Amino acid sequence: EGKLTFASTWSTFLSSLTPAELADPRFAINGPNPQQYMSDSDRQLYFSDHVIELQNAEDEKRRRIRDARRRAEKAQRDAFRERLVELAKGGLITPETRWRGIEERVSGDKSFEQVQAQGREVAREMFEDFVYDWKEEYRRDKITLVRVW
Repeated sequence: EGKLTFASTWSTFLSSLTPAELADPRFAINGPNPQQYMSDSDRQLYFSDHVIELQNAEDEKRRRIRDARRRAEKAQRDAFRERLVELAKGGLITPETRWRGIEERVSGDKSFEQVQAQGREVAREMFEDFVYDWKEEYRRDKITLVRVW
């Protein structure tokens, strides 16, 4: 059982068995009572079903790991965005600020380092999206204020 993986084949499984394991009645093709023994094709079918179950379990494990990684990366991006909001509230970021002007300021932040680990350009792209969204919000607010006046 411990030797099987989702990538196991019938022939590799059989070759991995010891002579004692091969002598197990579950692997015997014939004997004194033929009704109690499975045919080779039936054993291969059960083996295939078991390997499919192993593959499904492996796929589920990979999906859970991928989902956990995505949640962690999203939390890291959210923390970096919050840091950008703090800097904007403090007046260190304006809609006209360029990445070169703020990169040094945020480069020591834990949130920056975590986002930077996701990809070299992720922090810069997030900053540019933040500034772009801010400009768009300002433009919409300006249009609304002009209409009111």
